[in-house]
Amino acid sequence: MLVTLPYLVYTYSLTGKAFYWGDSGGMSLYWMSSPFDHEYGDWKVPNLTNNQYPILFKSAEAVNLLKKNHSKEIKDIQKHNEFEQDVLFKQKALENIKKKPFKFLKNYYYNFSRMLFNFPYSYSYQDGAIVENIIIGSLILWASVAGIILSWLNWRRIISPVKFLLLITGVYLALSGALSSYPRQLDVIVPVLLFWMAFLFSNINTISLKFRLQKIWKMLI
Repeated sequence: MLVTLPYLVYTYSLTGKAFYWGDSGGMSLYWMSSPFDHEYGDWKVPNLTNNQYPILFKSAEAVNLLKKNHSKEIKDIQKHNEFEQDVLFKQKALENIKKKPFKFLKNYYYNFSRMLFNFPYSYSYQDGAIVENIIIGSLILWASVAGIILSWLNWRRIISPVKFLLLITGVYLALSGALSSYPRQLDVIVPVLLFWMAFLFSNINTISLKFRLQKIWKMLI
């Protein structure tokens, strides 16, 4: 906070808003709230050329459809300065969410999929690297599911610093899913996940865990 304080003072002098890190949040929320089919909440460049990621294969038909869905709105918004654009993008995003809340929830789900598997992307064909992404993302996903179960069964034995880290990580992931998300949003917390796993497997009694799982299973059946 001390290092970034001069920048935040500068942005406050321009916008009158505290903690104004940048003006891209509105556009990110706009793409995340897209109500159109075959759009999954991923961010697109303002000129709508669909070329944010060169590794993805695209088609002219996809670009034309993207422009058909968004060209008018974005051109109208871009007539304003950057701060006003941010505000207008947020307003339009909220309109989209109110009109189609279930589509927003679907895009929220797709955002988590992109964080884990780097897929899907709107109007794009992805290469064979998706297989590696699925393998790595699946390991993180199921290890986290196992960690959640272990933590729930042994919550009283988990020390406060680890509980605090889990709380911050959960809030971070929940909020990250509300904007256009990518693997880099997940990458920064992988060290926290590894620390969490190491703590669990070095401190949780496996015999006690087996007993508790058996007890829960008997209650279910």
